[in-house]
Amino acid sequence: MSDPFRMVILIVLIAGAVKVARMYYRDRQEARGATPQIDENIASQIHALEERVRVLETIVTDKRHDLRREIDSL
Repeated sequence: MSDPFRMVILIVLIAGAVKVARMYYRDRQEARGATPQIDENIASQIHALEERVRVLETIVTDKRHDLRREIDSL
């Protein structure tokens, strides 16, 4: 390995192999993430949380709530 040209070629080959491996694993991960599988339990929990957020939004944006908060701050 005393020949500098062999070392340069070896470094280029290793760098190329690393780049190809990164691309392979990134594509594989993206393909796996493209079709997520969510079970029904998680889906029902998400739906329940969305409903709770909707209720909280209506409470916070309710004009009577704002008035009550202003009265309480006095």
